[in-house]
Amino acid sequence: AVGIKDASLYNHFSGKQALFDAIVRDALERTRRFFGERSILFDVTDDTAPYEEMTAARLREMVLPSFRYFFEDPYMVRLRQAGRVYRLVFVEQPMALQRTVFEHLMATGEFVRDDAAQMAIELQGVPFMLMHAGLTWEEAEPRLAAHVERFARAHTAPGRGIRGEERA
Repeated sequence: AVGIKDASLYNHFSGKQALFDAIVRDALERTRRFFGERSILFDVTDDTAPYEEMTAARLREMVLPSFRYFFEDPYMVRLRQAGRVYRLVFVEQPMALQRTVFEHLMATGEFVRDDAAQMAIELQGVPFMLMHAGLTWEEAEPRLAAHVERFARAHTAPGRGIRGEERA
């Protein structure tokens, strides 16, 4: 786009990691500006005053623009598209497998009838976030165990499985 050869990039960056780091820094700065212009928290040190006296409508008003930004901002869309293999491994395949499992568990009466795709998001969301928070397995495992336990209790059919007895 800027009219230089690919190899010329390395006149400005020491290697692929430095180039990647610059892209990430730029993405974070763009996000910081966007969020700041809308009084949306970007950093844990940001002012939380706009979140006082929160209602569901106000939360929606404040949070949805931040989600929309990642869906529609052309830079963020291109950045996400660079990770097709990543999405297959960490999102699409696990979600498809979980949907299949939940549909089976609902068909056999082990789980209450629900939306299997939404259940997959619910179950996979926490591990996905913990993986990307850089936690070790030792740090994540107790949180994941508690998450799976809560999930199972919420979705297991009355008189079946985990509600009636402690089985996985």
